[in-house]
Amino acid sequence: MQVTYKPLVEADLVQLLELMTEFSHYEGVPFDAEQKTIAIRQLMERPKYGRIWLICDQNGKAIGHTVLIFSYSLEDYGVIAWADEIYLRSDYRSYGIGTQTLEFLTQQAKASDAKLLQLEVRVDNPNAEACYRKFGFEFSNHRIMVNRLVNRLIPPQPQLAQLN
Repeated sequence: MQVTYKPLVEADLVQLLELMTEFSHYEGVPFDAEQKTIAIRQLMERPKYGRIWLICDQNGKAIGHTVLIFSYSLEDYGVIAWADEIYLRSDYRSYGIGTQTLEFLTQQAKASDAKLLQLEVRVDNPNAEACYRKFGFEFSNHRIMVNRLVNRLIPPQPQLAQLN
């Protein structure tokens, strides 16, 4: 199934929030629509930090969304792109759309002079991990650690797997 990627505009915000709510339920994390709306609008005003697209079917119906975020790394010699979110409604999975989306994000990252494209995958999502591996993603020798600088909007998740 071929899809298109529609850059987010203000008129699409309600539709995006519906998709993000579904994504949060799928991931099992709380969702604060007001805070998410603020963050989305801030990103829309600052495209150098990232971009958001609706993933649309042949009829133009939004069936998912994806977000690409940029940072900078001296270790990696420049811009790094993060596939911050990739979400497809369940009826549209296993049709090659994930692969198309990774190809699209790779093109967008390269067009932004990124040296590296990164993403996160939950340890309990083997289907996504298998898709990413087929596309050439691999685990690095690093693990991500975070220090939240603002109050947590999302409570901590239970430890899903013991990492050595």
